[in-house]
Parts: sequence; C-alpha cells; structure tokens
Amino acid sequence: MRKADARRLPNISLIIIITLLSIPLLLNVASASEVFVSLNPNHIEVFPGDIFELSIRVDPGSYGISGGEVVLSFDPQQFNVLDIEVGDLFGADPLVGIKEIDETNGVVRCAIARKGKTIPPTPEGTFITIEFKVKDEASLGKYEIRIVKVGLADENFRDIPQSEISITKTEVHVRQPRTTTTTTKT
Repeated sequence: MRKADARRLPNISLIIIITLLSIPLLLNVASASEVFVSLNPNHIEVFPGDIFELSIRVDPGSYGISGGEVVLSFDPQQFNVLDIEVGDLFGADPLVGIKEIDETNGVVRCAIARKGKTIPPTPEGTFITIEFKVKDEASLGKYEIRIVKVGLADENFRDIPQSEISITKTEVHVRQPRTTTTTTKT
C-alpha cells in the first residue's frame, strides 16, 4: 500500500506544478482582452483663467471598437467646458449620436459610433478631447475630473463587459495666480 502511495505522490506533485506554471499564461490571455480607458494627462496644474485640454484615450486590447458612450464629471463651480472634439478612435467620419455639456451639474456626455466595418483589434486612439476653462473665481485646491460611465461595443456591436474595462481619472490642481511686481524709478 505504501509503494502505491509513494508512486502517486510524484504524479500529484507534477499536476500541481503544471497547474501553478500555467497560471501566468492564463493571466496574460485575460489581460490581452482588457480595455484601458484613461484621461490624459492624469495630473495637471492650472491657474484661474487658464484653458486646458483633457483627452479620453482608449486602448482596446484585442477588441475592435464599433461604438461607445462616455459620461464625464467635473466641478462646475471651478471649470467651464468650452468645446468637445471627437477623436480618431472611431475612424475618419464617425457618427456622433450624443454630444452634450451640462454646465449646471458638471457633466459631459458623448456617444459615438464607427461608420462601416470594424476590424479588430482597433488601434489605440482618442475617444474625445475636451477643452476646459478654469473660472476666474475658481478656488485654489485639487479637483477630480473623472469618467463616471463608459460603455463600449465590440466589432459585433456587443457590449464589452464592464469587468474588462479599466478607467482612470485626472486630478486638476488650481494654483494661486502668478503675481508680478513692478518697480518704477522716480
């Protein structure tokens, strides 16, 4: 009985070792399909009255991206949105379904789709670029601009699961205005 147990032990050990060695391979396959949605830059320093841009970038991994919707929030007491420009993620002539700015609640919403066939993987690209203005009366401090919702459709117009989408935010630091001193000769 003990000899049989002794022969099984190497087999069980071999199975455990093979299983443990295959885990990194499985993790690489899973991460290849992960979609990264980021606000760029992720940190910015500005002054009251400044104008700055943030881009929502998408790295689709192995997916083809046929369409998407994004909702972004910002502090309407500190910032105004001046413009929204559609990026290159959906090709040269995308269909813009929604392009809204809600200054009262501090929300930007855009829904865009590609015209024509989507061939995976879609190259990394810009969903939209938003131009902000720091209000002249903005309070000094750190403010978060973040993506509160993102939905993406793959090359077959199926929703990409939220569990496969990673999202980042941006921190905007409003600094004290530059002061200049002038001297006059008498």
